[in-house]
Formats: sequence, structure tokens, C-alpha cells
Amino acid sequence: MTCVSTTGRPVIKVQRARDMKSGEIGDPKTKHSRRDVPIHPELVALLRAMYSEAKDHTGLMFPISDDRVRDVEKIPEITRQAFATAGIDAPRAHRR
Repeated sequence: MTCVSTTGRPVIKVQRARDMKSGEIGDPKTKHSRRDVPIHPELVALLRAMYSEAKDHTGLMFPISDDRVRDVEKIPEITRQAFATAGIDAPRAHRR
């Protein structure tokens, strides 16, 4: 699940990706997507506990256990609504 990089800092290795429209698991979209993501050392114990309590051990950090596919087209609007509810002036990205 996590490993230690050559610098000695814990990392999460990104090696696979889930297509949020089709639900298929495969290679990340770009060569830069396959990478080591540094994490704070205090997160290691939490992530290991989450992994050990998971129902399936697919190796996915955040699996969607019921095979749902998210409606990714609605995410920007849902995010804008959440910002508005919280009183945060959000940037206008990808507005249609």
C-alpha cells in the first residue's frame, strides 16, 4: 500500500487508475500520472488501518465497493454549490 521512497519519506505509489465513467481499472492516462505521491509520515498508520479494515483488498486506495460509476459531468456544479453553501468565493473553472 505505501512504501518508502529513495529519500526515506513514505509515498503512495500511483500505478493504476479507475475510469470514473466506465468503472474500468487500467493504466493511468499519462506517463506523469504513474508516480510516487509523498505523504506525511503520520498518515501511514491511518492508511494501513483503513486498508486492513477494507472489505476487499484490490490494492486500490479508495475503492468503490458497489461498482458504482460516478457521474463525473456533475462534479463541477456540485463543487460550486458546496462552495456557495460554505460562503466561499470559488474560481469559475469549466463553467458551461
